[in-house]
Amino acid sequence: MQPGRKYVSDDGMVYIVGEKGLSFLHASDGKDRAEAPVDADTLNKAGIPHDRAGNFYTEHDEFTIWKVDRTGKKIWSYSRPEGQTGVIGFGLISDRQGNVIFTDTGGSIFSLDSNGKERFIVLRNDEGLVFTRIWTDPDGVLYASADGMGILAIAPKDK
Repeated sequence: MQPGRKYVSDDGMVYIVGEKGLSFLHASDGKDRAEAPVDADTLNKAGIPHDRAGNFYTEHDEFTIWKVDRTGKKIWSYSRPEGQTGVIGFGLISDRQGNVIFTDTGGSIFSLDSNGKERFIVLRNDEGLVFTRIWTDPDGVLYASADGMGILAIAPKDK
């Protein structure tokens, strides 16, 4: 089994996004599988961040995320701007348009499009450890709940 972030689907498949790209094993016996469902609905239900075109987002290290193809080949990388506090924390999510969103332990929120271009950054830059939880709804609204901040909603201009 390769190292990487693990996700579990309803049918008992364990998806691992890591150095070798996307790999699979079945929870019942732990054996590697050559194939598993990788359709958008399965990936969304398992919480695997993806671009809706067969590629995946993963944390490369504490400061950088990568977009990789199914084999783990890097398509692009993004490093947080200099001067940010904390490290990338608690995983990545993607929305229905294939954008990736992630937080850092300084309470900031980052959103990139599928080409790695910044869509927006909400800077908090807290010196303390801030736990920020993020999720999206079907209409493209991003919600964030962070220590000491309450709930924040960020919606596309047309919503």
